Amino acid sequence: MFRRITTLYVLRGLLALGFAFVLLLSWHQMQLGSLVLVFGVYASTEGVLALSSGKLSSPPPGASFHVFEGVVSVVFGLDALLGFHFQRLEVLAMTALWAVATGLIRMAPLVSAIVNGREAWDDLAHAGAGAASLAFGVCVLLWPGSASLFFAVLLAPYAAIAGLAMLHAARTYKHVIDPALGAHPKSG
Repeated sequence: MFRRITTLYVLRGLLALGFAFVLLLSWHQMQLGSLVLVFGVYASTEGVLALSSGKLSSPPPGASFHVFEGVVSVVFGLDALLGFHFQRLEVLAMTALWAVATGLIRMAPLVSAIVNGREAWDDLAHAGAGAASLAFGVCVLLWPGSASLFFAVLLAPYAAIAGLAMLHAARTYKHVIDPALGAHPKSG
């Protein structure tokens, strides 16, 4: 169980870093249709991995948040792949709304842990990825006239930050879990 959870976090982190890498290498020559396709594949795959981490036989804390995040990502990813949003503002709005939604969902386990008085160290990296997602989405929504610039300048760094946060979450989760029990230790 322990290896599967960390493996899923690592895969999600590597996926986000790969997405950032593709954007960095090709953003200056990428057409809108290609950008929609790349985003759709990324969001759908990220969603499937998030759903997988929430559906493990011994799911991590906050698994319901992973499932919800997975559903949101799959819906937005499939909409990008099948919806044919080739108007600039539609693509920007769709991506910004996805970023805001997943950002809030990624921050929710930390808020839940604080409200319920449980230790929240293992939720910090995931919440950091959520904060980056939320900031990106809000910037694009607040300044739609400059959204193309935000998109080009911020999407790749956001994806890189989210990927690194996921890799850190995998590392943190690996150290928080009790491998002998295959479950999180009970907090005081």
